[in-house]
Amino acid sequence: MEFLKLVILSVIISRSGAGEKLGFYQALELALEKSPQYKSLILTDRNAVLSEKNAWTSFFPNLELNATHTYTQQNTSLYNSNSQHNPWANQAGFSLTENLYDNGDSWRFAQVSSLKQKIEAINLEGGRSRLLADVAKSFYDFSSAYGVLELQKQQIEALNVQFHTIEIRYQQGLKNSRDFLRIKAQLQSAEIGFISQKINLENLLSNLRTTIGEDQQTDFIPLTMEKLNIEHLQSLTTDPELTFEYRVSHFQSEISALKYESFRRTEWPRLSLKGSYNYVVPQYFGPKTVSDDKPFWNFTFLLIVDYPLWDWGQTSRKIEIAENQKKLEETSQYQSRLQVKQNLFSIKKQAHLLMKSLQLSDLILKTNEEAFRSLNQGYKNGRVNFLELVTTLNDLYSSRIQNLNLHFSLLKIRTEWAHNQGKIDEILKIH
Repeated sequence: MEFLKLVILSVIISRSGAGEKLGFYQALELALEKSPQYKSLILTDRNAVLSEKNAWTSFFPNLELNATHTYTQQNTSLYNSNSQHNPWANQAGFSLTENLYDNGDSWRFAQVSSLKQKIEAINLEGGRSRLLADVAKSFYDFSSAYGVLELQKQQIEALNVQFHTIEIRYQQGLKNSRDFLRIKAQLQSAEIGFISQKINLENLLSNLRTTIGEDQQTDFIPLTMEKLNIEHLQSLTTDPELTFEYRVSHFQSEISALKYESFRRTEWPRLSLKGSYNYVVPQYFGPKTVSDDKPFWNFTFLLIVDYPLWDWGQTSRKIEIAENQKKLEETSQYQSRLQVKQNLFSIKKQAHLLMKSLQLSDLILKTNEEAFRSLNQGYKNGRVNFLELVTTLNDLYSSRIQNLNLHFSLLKIRTEWAHNQGKIDEILKIH
């Protein structure tokens, strides 16, 4: 069964037209299109992909084309005036170079690049989920405030009916000034609450636009609800391993271990082996002389052994720093995981309390509706005074507002749960 049936209040108007209004799903799509934070995450993820490719391609040989051109001015000998000198010289060739072994540095660097790419991919997924969750929650706040405003409007209209009735009776001398002033004060108080709610609605609407990244005065179509399935909420499960923070922390731990291994190996003898193949064509351009060399090729192997005999303890201190940094990373990841568990526990606890509150609110609302119907009938028959009726009327609308707010509060907590469990598309029904 669905958690909440979201009913669009009116037909969605095309965005291309004047006075456009966006629905819930259009707002989500617009956020993915315009959010600057999400755009930054996309670029960061792309850079990580490119960096990973560069890291792994370092294992392949590099082919280069080299060409040199020189001009040399030489003085002619006084004793050998017949000597010839060609001032122009050039050379071209291909070189194929391969780093055969570097003590595992390239391998570890490539592994770190792959892990960083996986982290950025998770960050992109998590950033998208966070954006959609924030937009959805802001939309729920806006819809809830709009619903409250409509209920307050209905309340004022109902109070106005009572006020005009009492006003007429007061002018006829059938009601004293005390009764008249009481109903007038309650009406004015309701009007003040209505104005405050309009201000609150505008603030929430502005916050929704900011969350989406929309700089225009776009309007939105609020949502309303039909029924909330309490039983479905009671089955919510929380698994820390599904959170984006947990998934990132695993890769962060692997990166920390690889970096420490690289520093630890600096106290070992370093062996570097490089090889290259070159084909050279001397004097490939212009006139040639008898002395010019013919094309030739050669192989080159470079073996370097490097061992730090004494560096005043710098290497050992760097290794200790790397080890301490690894421990700091582990501590930070542990604290992050504890925070994630606490957040999930808090979400589940809030959902449980909100469900209980909503169940009680449903009972209170039903009781107030029955009480108002009974007192309204008694008022018409003259058995109930207007003050009792107005008080019951206010209680009825207060319970309706409370019930509405609880419904959307549960929507928000469920959205937050979906984000933490990586199920935002499933819950919001995004395809």
